[in-house]
Amino acid sequence: MAKNSVNNSTRTRGLKPFKPGQSGNLRGRPKTDPEIKALFKGATPEAAKYLISLIGNPKARPADRIKAAEVIIDHGIGKAAQEIQVTGERNFNIVFDPILKEELGAAPEAN
Repeated sequence: MAKNSVNNSTRTRGLKPFKPGQSGNLRGRPKTDPEIKALFKGATPEAAKYLISLIGNPKARPADRIKAAEVIIDHGIGKAAQEIQVTGERNFNIVFDPILKEELGAAPEAN
């Protein structure tokens, strides 16, 4: 065994596995400090102006200009939708029909 190898049994000793349906992060995502959020929100117009100026700066690296354009487009217009292809024999109606029935109060119409 190499010197820097760690024996997994010592690393996992005393840990209890999660129960089915139990989250590993019970408190959720930490809240952002309102002061920091306000500070960054106030700096947003300057950041946008900087990104716009970077795009038109011929002395800036092309990679930086492209990244600035991506950030502007992603945050100004929104990221492009990504297509998902599902193949196989599974019938997803078995999973989603009961959920839709409960949410809508009626069975979904067949296509």
